[in-house]
Amino acid sequence: MPFLSDVVDKIRWYDMVIEPRDLIPFTVEKQYKLFHRVLPDIVDEKLNLKIPIQRGVIDSLTTIEKIIGDKSMFRYIAARWIRYFTMQKISTILIEEIDIGEKTSGGEMRNFTEATILMDYIESKNMYMRAMKIMKRYGVNHPTYWMPFHITEEGIRL
Repeated sequence: MPFLSDVVDKIRWYDMVIEPRDLIPFTVEKQYKLFHRVLPDIVDEKLNLKIPIQRGVIDSLTTIEKIIGDKSMFRYIAARWIRYFTMQKISTILIEEIDIGEKTSGGEMRNFTEATILMDYIESKNMYMRAMKIMKRYGVNHPTYWMPFHITEEGIRL
């Protein structure tokens, strides 16, 4: 996207391919060692950061949830990961896709995150538009209605 052109070279992109054997058995060591395997130039074998990280985005946790196949175990693993990011002082955006039938629930991550934002399409004037809705954000009075947005060369415009 054009609005990222001045920073795109500063972003480190990783393709996080995870298979069931990477998570099972569900031990703390196995789950944390995954960070070293996926990000070897950032996280060492003892899980220390090799370079400082300010922000991280995991898109999407849905693959991991489907591998695990159990919502309570997924929440257990997600809580561990969130603790790790918090201990490392990394601001993290965790993205989860929600099945159409579960739109109102806000996904499994709503139980852990400071803020939950839903993104979807809404019908407006006989056409569909992208829209977002803030479901929760602790300590902040925020609008809870759907807000249409457009992605432009300058960024996201509400």
